[in-house]
Amino acid sequence: MGLFFSLFIGLYMFMSYTYSCVYQKAGVSNIFLAYFPILQLLPLYKIIGKSGWNVLWLFVPVVNICFVVYWTVLFFRAFRMSPWWTLLVFFTPFWFLIIIYMAYSPDVVHRTARVPVATPAVM
Repeated sequence: MGLFFSLFIGLYMFMSYTYSCVYQKAGVSNIFLAYFPILQLLPLYKIIGKSGWNVLWLFVPVVNICFVVYWTVLFFRAFRMSPWWTLLVFFTPFWFLIIIYMAYSPDVVHRTARVPVATPAVM
């Protein structure tokens, strides 16, 4: 029981840190909210351009599923990723690998991040 609890806490802390890295890539302040279960949604709503009050939709049965899918599509678009990633999130057990990829890959950038423009070589 103690080993399971320790493993759960360790995994939770790792994923919270991963979410805070994603939030930092998006330039969101208050990334410490990633460590609190319900509050970790507030930076997510900021990334997708929605109000924090949208968390109330999660308590409405059936409607909450539609909103979560919609918010996930907006989340991937905010990071210039294909909305098709949403299918992997909902239909595979490996959703956490996608979040880890987003947090630590230099290829994934937020839409507000400045992408360096290639300049022609001067001869």
